[in-house]
Amino acid sequence: MRQSGIILLNFGGPRSLEEIPVFLFEIIRDPNTIQLPLPQVLQDRLAARVSRRRSLKLREQYQAIGGASPIVPATERIAEALQRALQAALGESARTPPLLVAHRYLQGHTRAAVAELKRLGVQRLFASPLYPNFSYATTGSSLEQLQHELDRAGWEGDLRVWRSHPDTPGFLEAHATRLEDTLREGAPPPE
Repeated sequence: MRQSGIILLNFGGPRSLEEIPVFLFEIIRDPNTIQLPLPQVLQDRLAARVSRRRSLKLREQYQAIGGASPIVPATERIAEALQRALQAALGESARTPPLLVAHRYLQGHTRAAVAELKRLGVQRLFASPLYPNFSYATTGSSLEQLQHELDRAGWEGDLRVWRSHPDTPGFLEAHATRLEDTLREGAPPPE
């Protein structure tokens, strides 16, 4: 039986104040995020310059929220909850497929996830972007990077992708519940 695996794709965020310039550079250099009529080498130079200047302001903003993005730990919690749900659905004695996370704008993160998938012998891969709506700057860019890293690693398996899910019932219900709870908790007094 072919080994199956799951990879969750997300945007990423700086895990420390020191990671801010590299994170910002990765976003700005991505032609799916900022489309400039320049060769990649020139977009990279521009990205380096802008990320150095902009990272000072971002540093202040990230310091205000604890010095790191909440996206990475939140994504890890999603992956852990999904792994537990899979284990419960398959039964305690069943072997669940490996589940990894790849953050698009954390330098080397997707490459490391692909290396781990290959080490585990994954031959059938299901990729699930955590962006509900397709856009080239999010889902498109994450999938492009994943495919590039799979090709680079010489992976020859079967890749399946869930490209978007904005109208999935469970997704809508979860957002509606969260929105109702938030509105109830922070409701302004009636006028």
